[in-house]
Amino acid sequence: MLPGWTAKQLFSDYLPHNAARTGDTVPTDADEYVLAPIKPALDPAVLVGLWVTGYPIRGTQHHVDLMTVTATATGIKLRNYPPTPRCEGRATGHESNGTARLHGRHLMGHFRNRNDHYFYGCLHLSVLPGETLLRGYYTGFINDTEVVSEPWCWARIEPQSAASIDLAQVTLREPRAIYEKIVARTNFDGPMLIREVIEPL
Repeated sequence: MLPGWTAKQLFSDYLPHNAARTGDTVPTDADEYVLAPIKPALDPAVLVGLWVTGYPIRGTQHHVDLMTVTATATGIKLRNYPPTPRCEGRATGHESNGTARLHGRHLMGHFRNRNDHYFYGCLHLSVLPGETLLRGYYTGFINDTEVVSEPWCWARIEPQSAASIDLAQVTLREPRAIYEKIVARTNFDGPMLIREVIEPL
């Protein structure tokens, strides 16, 4: 027998002593158990709305999109279309859907591309004070044996500035210019206006 373990613990679902002491329960999904005790530091509904996001690709190109965030029973859902995302050197960007949850002030989740159904990855973003900027990283892959990671920056779009705009009818501005605007912002700047990131109507 392994030191410190009983036969019952080895051959049945084992409740760690810390969980038993704190009253935490063990969900059936082991991944959920790991982060379940880390509760949101703010209501996930605070993140609902429209965000402009951008990240570099392989260090030289830039991808930008408008991310629509909606609330769910357990977290948030993400959709970065419409409008069509833009990427330097490509006809269009990556259209993707995702889900995420808040743990403390950290937004953690997954995304999957819609236009190719192949690329997918993870996101880990910190919600900065003021809740108008998110900073962090995404991870993805080049092939089955190579993982990539790039910084991902989000800035909230002021809701009233986009209230009467049909997102399906707009075009994002040049990706590098948008990305540089996002990364230059601080959490004291407040939300961006949608006219700063779309071509004139």
